[in-house]
Amino acid sequence: MDDKDERLASYEREIRRLNQLVEVSLAINSTLDLRPLLRAIMDYAAGIADAESASVMLLDRTTGQLRFVASTTASRGAGMSGVLPSLRVTMGVSSLNGR
Repeated sequence: MDDKDERLASYEREIRRLNQLVEVSLAINSTLDLRPLLRAIMDYAAGIADAESASVMLLDRTTGQLRFVASTTASRGAGMSGVLPSLRVTMGVSSLNGR
């Protein structure tokens, strides 16, 4: 692949990423319902990050438990639902593709 082809591939990746960001922006502005909105954001975020799946957990302040409130399509099929007891945990993002 020569320099011109590499630049073209880079531009095409950037265009796809920007299109995904526009889609997220449209989703954010199209609903006030939190759960479908979070699911859409997770799907787009996983796509942009090239991740297999992603999820959002919110802290229930009355019980101290973390509750899954949104996950990507891949996560939803893998039993990503329910609650976790309140733990002192540092959460982060891991990557299998070295990024």
